[in-house]
Amino acid sequence: MFEKKNIKDFFKDKKRIRNFLLSSRNREFLIFLLFLFVSACFWLLQTLKNSFETTISIPITLVNVPKDVIITQNPPANLRISIKDKGTILLSTILYKKFAPIAINFSQYENSKSIVKINTAGFIKRIISQLSSSTKILAIRPDTIEYIYSIGQHKKVPVHFNGNVSASMQYYVTDTFCSPESVTVYAPPHILKNIIEAKTKFSSFSNLSDTLRRTLEMEPVQGVKFEPQHTIVTFPIDILTEKMIEVKVIGVGLPAHKLLRFFPSKVQVSFLVGLHRFKYIHDSDFTIEVSYDQVVKNNTSKCHLELKTRPYGINHVRITPTDIDYLIEERK
Repeated sequence: MFEKKNIKDFFKDKKRIRNFLLSSRNREFLIFLLFLFVSACFWLLQTLKNSFETTISIPITLVNVPKDVIITQNPPANLRISIKDKGTILLSTILYKKFAPIAINFSQYENSKSIVKINTAGFIKRIISQLSSSTKILAIRPDTIEYIYSIGQHKKVPVHFNGNVSASMQYYVTDTFCSPESVTVYAPPHILKNIIEAKTKFSSFSNLSDTLRRTLEMEPVQGVKFEPQHTIVTFPIDILTEKMIEVKVIGVGLPAHKLLRFFPSKVQVSFLVGLHRFKYIHDSDFTIEVSYDQVVKNNTSKCHLELKTRPYGINHVRITPTDIDYLIEERK
């Protein structure tokens, strides 16, 4: 009965449609819908005669800003105004009213501190002029408009990544690069002198197994504008591999007539290093020193070994053995 072809044929036949709508049962239903619609309209009109409260937004613009002035903290984009009036007037205001922006003249509020605070109550006359005479203003938010500017004062500061980054198993983060490495900071003098770096917004990256690049915004600072306001952060990832080398044990702090011998004289140092740095790590990059004072105070025949220096970028360093024999001799 309700096949697609039957439905199309039904709507093509205007006579059948008219007969369907004007049948006694359907005619009664249509009359009911008409009265329901008229009742709803009367109810709505009656309801709209009552008073209601709502919130409207009026945009804010900053005008007549000199070319050498940098706005480091902008004023809010809109004023939120709570108003009260009859429903019909509020409905008309919301649907059809287009509010003119409230213009703030920069030169009118310019001062030596480069910080401007304006009480929004001073805008009431300009707001009322755009509303119906019967509309009441209940509240204006925010109650204070604040903006900060800088006249030519700026400096460059380095960019630092702010967050956590870690690689997955058998990988490691070799370094962190920011591009650009520095940004220009604009701020009033009393704020500018305390800015020594630009940090990115806090970010966290984990389980990395390939080089990652992300564009990150700068962490906002009140009264400060960064240019540019973002940086590209690169985290090169390298695979870890184990390397083993022999490092000579050196005695230090010996008197002129003393000689310190170690058995064995060289020990094995193993560590994890990135594949691209593997061939650049040599035994000369490590230093294992044993102090003469240490062995003199030692009550055993063995001394404990620790690395004095080691190259950057290696992990899980182990010395084998960690304790070796020593012998103090008179120097001939």
